[in-house]
Amino acid sequence: MARAKVLDVYKQLLKTVNTTFSGDTRAIRQGSAEIRKHFEASKDLNDPNQVAQKIADAVEAREFIRDSVVQAKKTSTGSYAVSPEEADRLQAAAPNLCQDKRK
Repeated sequence: MARAKVLDVYKQLLKTVNTTFSGDTRAIRQGSAEIRKHFEASKDLNDPNQVAQKIADAVEAREFIRDSVVQAKKTSTGSYAVSPEEADRLQAAAPNLCQDKRK
């Protein structure tokens, strides 16, 4: 049962990285490698409590990536921009960070 849950969370994390960094092959490759490294480091855990904690940590990481990370794209002028949908998502996740400081 735990193995199936671990594999499910692993796949969810990879999918979240692929979705979040869509079009950025380098970020996807690095994110996937980091996820694999963490899961490989824990592959020999036998204690059900430790396994459950690692699963909870992975779920939290997936939720953080999904809810708090946006992929900005460099514009032709050299600045960075995010889509309106991504800006709205970021605003909802961290309203105090997104206030216009020019006022």
